[in-house]
Amino acid sequence: MQSNVILKNRSVYVVLCLTLGWSGAHHFYLKRNTFGIIYLFSFGLFGIGWLYDLFRIDSLVLDYELNFRGQMLLRHDDMKLLTWCLGFTGLQHFILKRYACGIYFLFTFGGLGVGWLIDLFRIHLLTESYNLKGYQRTSLTKDHNLSDAYVYCIPFGFLGLHHFYLSRPKWGVFYLITLGNFGVGWITDIFRLQSLVESCNERQKWLLSDAFLLWFPLGLLGAHWWYLNQKARALLYALTLGYLGVGWLIDISRIPTHVRSLNRKCMLAGIIHAEDSESLQWDDSDFTSALLPNQGASSRKNMLNIATSQTKVHLSRLTSRTVCLECTAPGVCIMPCTHFSLCVDCVQASEACPRCFTPISGWATVDI
Repeated sequence: MQSNVILKNRSVYVVLCLTLGWSGAHHFYLKRNTFGIIYLFSFGLFGIGWLYDLFRIDSLVLDYELNFRGQMLLRHDDMKLLTWCLGFTGLQHFILKRYACGIYFLFTFGGLGVGWLIDLFRIHLLTESYNLKGYQRTSLTKDHNLSDAYVYCIPFGFLGLHHFYLSRPKWGVFYLITLGNFGVGWITDIFRLQSLVESCNERQKWLLSDAFLLWFPLGLLGAHWWYLNQKARALLYALTLGYLGVGWLIDISRIPTHVRSLNRKCMLAGIIHAEDSESLQWDDSDFTSALLPNQGASSRKNMLNIATSQTKVHLSRLTSRTVCLECTAPGVCIMPCTHFSLCVDCVQASEACPRCFTPISGWATVDI
């Protein structure tokens, strides 16, 4: 009985496809209304889709009988065909519920054709991701995608569109005003885009490449120091043209240290739940790599455990000696002096630091 129904549907489909295929009648018959409307207004995808449907009759009818449409799964061949014929309009992104990218394609002719070309090679991945998310009933991932970043960067990177996509609105506005940092930033971003996307997904706030992009060509005006939260020095650079160029050249060696220092400060602020990163202060020359190596985000969660309600911690004298002076056990960070002169047991039995005799207000364990 079921085979008879399938044969009947197949016969009706063939008749509709041969006679009214240009209008999408066969898609309307199979309850594929979206594609029916697309065929109706594009004359069967300019005849290409109409002809192609004659060679995939059995699979379309079988999908209809198995009720795959109830799971809202998209066919890969549908999306490839749509991308080839109408990809420059962004229609494939609207179907995939990627509305921002769809609007961008619609008004820029597929990103001046660059985005359209990229989509021809990645549409199967986008379709698979959409189907997987729909099957798992989960929302689409919010992580930024490298291929999407290239779609925005290559044709219109001088307007900062890729920075807006990467949730970097300040950089987007900066590129918009300066036309991609006078073209230098735009060209550089094409080569560093992968690391930029990874950094944004890992929520890194300060990047060394960002600082050097501001150092050249706007370093004489102190742009890189504004980025590194050194506002007084930035103003002085603007008034003296980077100490008459001498300070600007010296900054080549100073910028990496400041970027590393800010990232450590931001990382520790998040770990100890400080009110803001400015509440943490230290001399970076004392804060050696032996104490806190520059590792990725995966190693951050095991670094500090706070045993006090205090939210502002002063880390200005963090030394390499982390041994208790009483019993030689691993020391803890004593506050507010930040010496490592007592262990967990001894610090609870003491009222002052044995090294500087400062009254103890709290302590924190450091596991590095």
